[in-house]
Amino acid sequence: MHARPEILCFGADPVLNRTRRLILQPAFDVCVASTLSEVASWLQERRFRVILLCQTLDLDDARSALELAHTLNPESRILALEEGNPRLFLRAPHQEVRLDGPADLLRKVASLAGVRLPERVAPELPRPSRKAPSAE
Repeated sequence: MHARPEILCFGADPVLNRTRRLILQPAFDVCVASTLSEVASWLQERRFRVILLCQTLDLDDARSALELAHTLNPESRILALEEGNPRLFLRAPHQEVRLDGPADLLRKVASLAGVRLPERVAPELPRPSRKAPSAE
C-alpha cells in the first residue's frame, strides 16, 4: 500500500501531462497516461484515488476512460477538466471543472482524494488587489 494517494492523469498533450505531474508530485504519487491502452494498463495495476481527465482529450477518449475507470477502478473519483462548458456532465462525487491555476488543481485533487494538503504544498491563490476607485 502506498503512503500517499495515487493519482492518474490522462491527457493528449505531453507538456500538460508533465506539468500536472510536477504540480501534483509534492503531495501525491502521480502516474500519467497519454493513450487509452495506458489508462487500461494503469487501472489494472493500481487503485487510484483520483483520475484526472484533461480537457485536451477528445470526447470519445474521455468517455472511454470514464467507462474503464468505472469498470476497473470503481472507487476512484473523477476530476474532468473543461474549458468553460461541461461536456461529460458528471455526477457527484465526481467533478467537471474549469481550473483557476496550479494551486486550484492541487486543492481540487486533494479535496476529491479526501486529504488535507500541508501548508508548504498548498500555496494560496493570489488575491486581487483592492484599490480605491480613482476620482477621475
